[in-house]
Amino acid sequence: MKKTNKLLKRAMSFLLILIMTFTTIPMTAFADSADLITVYVTISAEGQLQFSKDSETGMVRVPITVSKGATAFDALVAAHNKYYEGDYVASEDKVFSRFWGNNTMDIGYFVNGKMVLNRQNPVFEGDDIEGTIYNDYLTDIYARFDKQNVTVDKNSELSLTLKYNDIINGPNGMMNKETVNKPLAQAKILIGDLSTANIPANESAEWITDKDGKITISFENPGVYYVSAQKEGVNIIPPICKVIVTDPVSNEDKEEYVREDKEKLTFSNFGGENTSIDDIDKNLNLPANGKSGNTTITWTSNDQSTISNDGTVTQTIGEKKTVKLTANIAYGSVSDTKSFNITVKAAKDPKIVKDEAQMKEIKDKIASVYAAKNSEWWGSSATWWQAVGMSAYKNTSSDTIKVVSPDAKQAFINKTVSDITTLDKKASVNANKFANAINGMSAFGCDPTALWTVNKTKIDAVSQLKNIKLEDAKQGWYSTIAPYVLLSLNQGNYNTDDLKIIYINYLIDQLKNADWSWGVDTPAMVLQGLAPYYNREDVKPEIDKIILALSEKQDINGSYGNPYSDASIIITLAQLGINPDTDSRFIKNGKSVVDGLLSYKLDSNDGFYVTEGKYDEYATVQGFLALIAASEVMENGQPYNVYDFSKIAKTDAYANGTGGKEETPKDPVSDKEINVSFILKSDAGTWIPKTTTTVKSDATVYHAFTKVLNEKGFNYIISNKNYVSSITNPSGKCLSEFDKGKNSGWLYSVNGKVPANALTKCNLYDGDNIVWYYTTDWTKDPDAVEAAGGKSAIKALEETEKDKATGKTEVQATTDKDGKALAEVKTKDISDAIEAVVKASEKSGSTAKKEVKIVVKADDKAKEVETKLPKDSMVELNKKVDVVTVQTPLADIVFDKQNLELMSKNINGDAKLSVRKIDIAKEGNISEESKSKIKEKVGNRPIFDFNLTVGDKKISNFANNVQVSIPYTAAESENVNGIVVYYINDSGNLQTVKDCKYDSKTKILTFSTNHFSNYAVGYNNISFDDISKHWAKDQIVYLAARDVVKGVNNAGFAPNDKVTRAEFVQILANLSGADLSKYDDSKFKDAKKGVWFANSAAWAAETGLVTGNSNNDGTVSFNPNESITRQDMAVILSRYMTKIEQKKLSEVNKEVKFSDKDQIGSYAESAVAELQKAGIISGKTAYNFAPKENATRAECSKMISVLMQNYL
Repeated sequence: MKKTNKLLKRAMSFLLILIMTFTTIPMTAFADSADLITVYVTISAEGQLQFSKDSETGMVRVPITVSKGATAFDALVAAHNKYYEGDYVASEDKVFSRFWGNNTMDIGYFVNGKMVLNRQNPVFEGDDIEGTIYNDYLTDIYARFDKQNVTVDKNSELSLTLKYNDIINGPNGMMNKETVNKPLAQAKILIGDLSTANIPANESAEWITDKDGKITISFENPGVYYVSAQKEGVNIIPPICKVIVTDPVSNEDKEEYVREDKEKLTFSNFGGENTSIDDIDKNLNLPANGKSGNTTITWTSNDQSTISNDGTVTQTIGEKKTVKLTANIAYGSVSDTKSFNITVKAAKDPKIVKDEAQMKEIKDKIASVYAAKNSEWWGSSATWWQAVGMSAYKNTSSDTIKVVSPDAKQAFINKTVSDITTLDKKASVNANKFANAINGMSAFGCDPTALWTVNKTKIDAVSQLKNIKLEDAKQGWYSTIAPYVLLSLNQGNYNTDDLKIIYINYLIDQLKNADWSWGVDTPAMVLQGLAPYYNREDVKPEIDKIILALSEKQDINGSYGNPYSDASIIITLAQLGINPDTDSRFIKNGKSVVDGLLSYKLDSNDGFYVTEGKYDEYATVQGFLALIAASEVMENGQPYNVYDFSKIAKTDAYANGTGGKEETPKDPVSDKEINVSFILKSDAGTWIPKTTTTVKSDATVYHAFTKVLNEKGFNYIISNKNYVSSITNPSGKCLSEFDKGKNSGWLYSVNGKVPANALTKCNLYDGDNIVWYYTTDWTKDPDAVEAAGGKSAIKALEETEKDKATGKTEVQATTDKDGKALAEVKTKDISDAIEAVVKASEKSGSTAKKEVKIVVKADDKAKEVETKLPKDSMVELNKKVDVVTVQTPLADIVFDKQNLELMSKNINGDAKLSVRKIDIAKEGNISEESKSKIKEKVGNRPIFDFNLTVGDKKISNFANNVQVSIPYTAAESENVNGIVVYYINDSGNLQTVKDCKYDSKTKILTFSTNHFSNYAVGYNNISFDDISKHWAKDQIVYLAARDVVKGVNNAGFAPNDKVTRAEFVQILANLSGADLSKYDDSKFKDAKKGVWFANSAAWAAETGLVTGNSNNDGTVSFNPNESITRQDMAVILSRYMTKIEQKKLSEVNKEVKFSDKDQIGSYAESAVAELQKAGIISGKTAYNFAPKENATRAECSKMISVLMQNYL
């Protein structure tokens, strides 16, 4: 039946009042925020739609802003707080007992047409939420139209179908996860608009649905209408269809709307809580309208038993299914379709679910045990296995509580470094030591090539390991050591490809002649070393044979006879991507190898035993590793190597002698005596002149030191009997580590050389000369270098400085009562520094960069530091040096050659550089609203004002970027990847400085800028629900904090989704900071003005980053929705560095000769090689690049993050 609506013929005065009311809503209510979403709330009671408390707003699809992660309950509370003045009452488990003025618990929640049965489930952007107070939930029915939002031309027919379901109806009711499924006949249609505050009214009893629940209506005036229904004798929870009526739209315009909405319809729009289209296990959130709001979308599934037309997902136990889901995007009679192939994960067998729960409990409890261990245990009893286990647990778990304490970690570092300072006569023992050190230190984020002893000597464990010849090492029992040597060589880019091949061949031979005398343990350990190379032609067949043999040796109870063997097998299978709990080869009599391991668990679930009920440490740590590995492969279905820490950031590790078990070294027992000399020097003189002391021939430096200082009446502190941290002379003068700076402390030399080992392990010989001395900076102090022969200690520094010649001058600032420090640098001092740098440059070579450093010393209380540089000095600096660095207590600022030229051009006076710490609340040029926003983002972190004047000119904009470094100590709760710098513009608005990075070791925040103004330290920790365990978490958070990447929705990043060409150029545009408003059209036929990526595509084309593909009709296509290949990504990144950043990449890695090099396109060969050597891109495996595979969002994030942190 067809009727016309007469509602709009009512007086327009009320409409105008409403319009005026809406225009007075503050714009902050519509502020965009990454942490907020908008949902649409409808409130009804006993079948009647409700008004707000003031009766001016009908509670029909009212937009409500809530935090991402909020529930339907939270949205209803937000609506109640905003539109109803009275209190609500609810329990902690989100059940109302008073709502919208009604005292009742009979309240139902519905989201997108489904009853909310789990009140903890989050809602998402655009969700349709209904809160209803039942009349009687035993007889009430829930009704819903087939369309929720629709756009039609005026006087055009609109067909709707109304269906319903009972709230309670056995297995078929709404309370059993069902939806509307029966036509609602003889229902009256109601229409509402702004004149009725959007509440549908009973305008005519003639508008009634037919036996199939269908109705056809039309509207003769443009506007926004809300359609509902009621039925006599039945209490209906009101259905709502929002109808936008427009003047007739041409088919051409409709086609454009349909085309754009089809283009914008992606998995991220409807994935809900799912993060990947290939890994679905939760219901989909299928939109009923396109992004424009003008098109309607209907969905059709080719397998409704797996994915229904409304997005309900049903998993099948043990079987993964792919479903074709088709969206029909329509605007009136114009429509188009878009299909998605969606893979639904197999449902887990109940036994597996039970196993996983038990495994998680055991992992958590073992992690608690190790986290509770003190520094004494970690410094004496712990091995690299525990370090690997706790790091792997941290990387695969969202648990942030069960972690190794900093003191315990330091104790383990001390123990590890101490272990490798004392070597054995057997090469196999030494190889084992270095491999264990590399693996253990890598697990804890320490660089195994930069391990520093307590005596400040650097040890490169990797180089030491490389120096051990396999022929020498394999003379001992080596087949159980070599696998972990090979694994250690993969913890970083150590240029060990040739050595890896030698070890691979050795282990292949071990497999061919497998030694089963110790059971399965030896072959399993050999497999652990070879597993990362499974795809090699010479490795795969040998591994396959051993896997078959291992399967045959499994007992009928699933075990291999002990927890050690079971754990070793599980770790190996996980490395190969074999599920140890479900793979039929490793299930005997219904028992898997996981069941076998679990049969040895303690009843307390906090460890494993070998002898019934008795805790066994080795069984526990091996079981811990095995459960972590098994859980990962069971959850993700992908290979997982529990030993791999190659992707985590690593820093130098310094032993400090603390932690471990305090044991006083045993007294020497030799009958033979020796004489040694001893000198003790402070920072300002000699405390003990050269004296000779007699000790036994088996004494160490420790015994000589303690004997002499005890005899002379000195007091001292020896940390863990390894490092002297403090000495007090008889007069009471005390010198301790760090008293004179961060690199100050006590060192000792024997015969002019700094020993690598600790004083308790340094043996003495007759005639040895011991010098104990205090250095104010062990890396630079000439006396320390001379006394210690410490070239090895400063080698790293020399390497970084070899291409730079530096001259330095220092000036003391005078601070006034207001906290302003003024430093005036003299012309002579700068001339002397220039002369020094010129001489140093001649010594270093003509290519050395010449730098002058001006170090300003000021009172710690200074709030502003102004540095004054004479006019003549500025001219001389410009002529003779390349870089000028001004170091102040507040900030360090670096000016390059181009900026020196700018500052010296037409100079008419002295240069004054000011750094001022400001209180934003006291700044008069910033509005209170802006101050509030700044305070919200910045908190109590420092804000600085930078100013530079030269003569009478204020220089705000520079010829090139100026580098600024600010001291900042991150709070323990802060994720360092989220620490950023904000530029505060003249309007008081915050803009993120993308080129900023925080060094947690030096506690320095560095950024680059081409203009001076106000800059603040901020915290923008943007994370996503689906990256908490992901290997690229740090890189993703780093980029998201700097607005370079965004999530696919408010909660997810979808790290494993493929990156499209449109997304990739948009990321690069974000990175560059380009003003995309200047690029409003492109040459590409598929990137025309109006689509979301049009500007970035035009920018990429104009700058030469992309060229597109030519079509037969002479047009050029961008192919925006195609997933980008790894080789294309390399090409575009290479062009970006050349054309946009105009910087050359360094060669930090040896070129890898990938086994699939022939598959790399000729146009991409040089770019792939360039980025691989620069450390930006790596292979999918050690020798396989996979050029034509599509890059994931995580891989893209890693590459961009490395690029930003190392080259921009």
